[in-house]
Amino acid sequence: IKAIEQKRQHAEITRNRIEEEIRENHPYFDRPLFAVGRESRFRRLCQTIVYAKYIPTTMDAVTGKLIQRKYSEIHELVGLMTYLDWTMVILTSLSCISMLFESPWPVGGNNLVFNNPYLQISEYMFVLAMTFELVVKLLANGLFFTPKAVVRDAGGVMTVFIYLTSLIFLIWMPKHVKINSGAQLLLLFRAMRPLRIYTLVPHIRRVVVELCKGFKEIMLVTVLLFVLMFIFASFGVQIAGGKLAKCNDNNITNQEDCTGTFWQKVFVTRLDVYGKNDDVLHPQILVPRAWYLFELV
Repeated sequence: IKAIEQKRQHAEITRNRIEEEIRENHPYFDRPLFAVGRESRFRRLCQTIVYAKYIPTTMDAVTGKLIQRKYSEIHELVGLMTYLDWTMVILTSLSCISMLFESPWPVGGNNLVFNNPYLQISEYMFVLAMTFELVVKLLANGLFFTPKAVVRDAGGVMTVFIYLTSLIFLIWMPKHVKINSGAQLLLLFRAMRPLRIYTLVPHIRRVVVELCKGFKEIMLVTVLLFVLMFIFASFGVQIAGGKLAKCNDNNITNQEDCTGTFWQKVFVTRLDVYGKNDDVLHPQILVPRAWYLFELV
């Protein structure tokens, strides 16, 4: 663990040194959209909005020790992300909840987003909030080729993709959706909206990264499970092979007698109607007897 931490620190120092060299030699480096200055007040204001967050720990001004607070877990949870990211997580969750109320029933389409004004409110709120978020982050960090660019990994690409599809759908808002049409494709892309929470919450990203790193071990465990299943399946076939069988006529217990036909009662309803379970009045059909091997299932 110490070796890994030393490698990370060395990589961080090397990266900072390279960034400083590029800043000195390239005047347009670390300038959002090649227009906003590095030290401009407007960019600092945008960075303040982007990185403003709650600090869960406070120091005593006299003793310099940490002040113990009640419900420290809640304070740490609030300080996990910035205020802007928390706002987007809440609005994204509300938007996903509103999508749950969309339904093709009744047939008139009253519960579809393009016919229901209440569902459209959450759609407008999500797109407007995401527009503000991306604009502020673009002006603070840039889109490409900056140290903290918006599009610097798969999460940034997914964020821009979700925003563009949501914006196009909101502007278009088709009244009729045909099968295999562009409108249906946009509706499918809207289903990716919950992935915004993955890009916002850092702990979820870490869990996914660790899961991908451990994919090799997961495959080895899967192979081991298949081997154990084969062993016990073969053991079961050798012990109980040919013994797990039954005739479809409950009155027959031997395979030699499971021939011919029999009358099978038919249950067409669960209601207690007249003649139910009566040997004469109950509906019956003539069924051939068959010896069924349950080990083939």
